[in-house]
Amino acid sequence: MCKKEDMNSEYLVLFREAQERTKKFALRIPRSVQVKNHGKILNDKMTLKVADTFSEVFREWSNIDFVGECLKSHVIFQPYLEKTIGLPVTYTVGYIEGESQNYFEFSEHEARNWITEGIPKEKTKLHSWLSLPSGEIIDLAFLATFAKVNEINLPKGAIIADYPSNLNGMKYVPMFLGAGFLQKIGALRIDFKIY
Repeated sequence: MCKKEDMNSEYLVLFREAQERTKKFALRIPRSVQVKNHGKILNDKMTLKVADTFSEVFREWSNIDFVGECLKSHVIFQPYLEKTIGLPVTYTVGYIEGESQNYFEFSEHEARNWITEGIPKEKTKLHSWLSLPSGEIIDLAFLATFAKVNEINLPKGAIIADYPSNLNGMKYVPMFLGAGFLQKIGALRIDFKIY
């Protein structure tokens, strides 16, 4: 049986690699990365608090509002989540490896091109989520986007909130930490109302 601290070691290794990549691209490392590893944060009580915060912040959003809006929704939610759990969290940009296909996958080479040439408006593959100091993640948009593309009925407010190692058939691969990468390539413009 794995110890609790070993549960998410693969994600934490990938997270450290993303930290090094973020430095290599001369982007600012968020202060949240400096927080020491914690035990599980999303216990039953905290999960209910996070769900209440999510419901309040996004009370006027339907599932369709989250489709393709991972960048925006996580920028909005990050400060509220930090206040709810009492710890800084890391805005994370990357992709998801699935059993039969990868979602939003991009390479370091593509990222470098986007920084020098700007990001193409069409067919750009980007995804984001929030990483907690424990290695748990919160992804507000993937389930809504997946459900829309695959014409699946999804209960309102369905999100991913767990250790990535508990997500059967899915592997979260962080590429960059913080929103600096998105700002550098012109993919994130703060022109929306924060609720």
